[in-house]
Amino acid sequence: TGVQTCALPISAEPITCDTNARYSMKLEVSQTGCTPTCGPTSGPCFEAHQDPGCADAACCQATCATDPFCCSSNWDYSCARAAAIACNAPFPANDTCATAQPIAVGQTIQFTTIRAQSEGTDLPTSCDTAGTGRTMGPDVWFSYDGERSGNVVVSTCGSATDFRIAVYSGTCAAQTLVACNSSSILCTPNTGARLQFSSVCGSRYWIRIGGEMPGIAGPGQVTLSASGPICPDHCPSDINRDRRVDGGDLGLLLGNWGGFGLGDLNLDGRVDGADLGKLLGDWGQCP
Repeated sequence: TGVQTCALPISAEPITCDTNARYSMKLEVSQTGCTPTCGPTSGPCFEAHQDPGCADAACCQATCATDPFCCSSNWDYSCARAAAIACNAPFPANDTCATAQPIAVGQTIQFTTIRAQSEGTDLPTSCDTAGTGRTMGPDVWFSYDGERSGNVVVSTCGSATDFRIAVYSGTCAAQTLVACNSSSILCTPNTGARLQFSSVCGSRYWIRIGGEMPGIAGPGQVTLSASGPICPDHCPSDINRDRRVDGGDLGLLLGNWGGFGLGDLNLDGRVDGADLGKLLGDWGQCP
């Protein structure tokens, strides 16, 4: 690539040029300065990745000013969380059980735990199936009203973050653990977690999703699936589970038009005009 030159340090002894002389040269290379670590070619600031630096230059520089490791080695979970704090990333709205986000069968919700706090007690020893301990990382919460009886599957498959899941019954103030699990071999990549629990009609369940270990946080997605019968007192048209059929439910149905799962109110395998008619017929009436 051409001849490289360098400045020689000041030497107390002259450097001779006879043919038998041998000299040692020490060359120090730093990643910082070779290529831009803070700029659009780097990874996202609020997600862990292998390369140093992140895409938002101002946010990157503010983070590396307090932790130079983030710009000299790799942008790990600690760097992503530090960037989220330094650059005022929003807190998750469902950071606590009391503000849990409703989720329905067939629905997939994107989320992030990057600025979340960890709420709740340590998990029991029986939940430590992967040797990752009993303490969950920063977590977010979802609520599920038992719309179907029988087995319900909660999955974060497809997430790039190592998650674990815990499901509770009861109230936020008095919870009873129902099921728990960590990264599953059924997910690809197996950073996702997956568990199955038995749902009882009329019961509300709290779904807690957090890092597999205390220092892990990042983006993910959660999906709920179930094949059991619909509970008699369940109102299928209340898709977002806010106890009312209105524009929020209509938006979810239209957003999945032509698909299956969310919004398939008559369970014929397709979201179409028949489901829209049922929703409009139930408008405002569901408990």
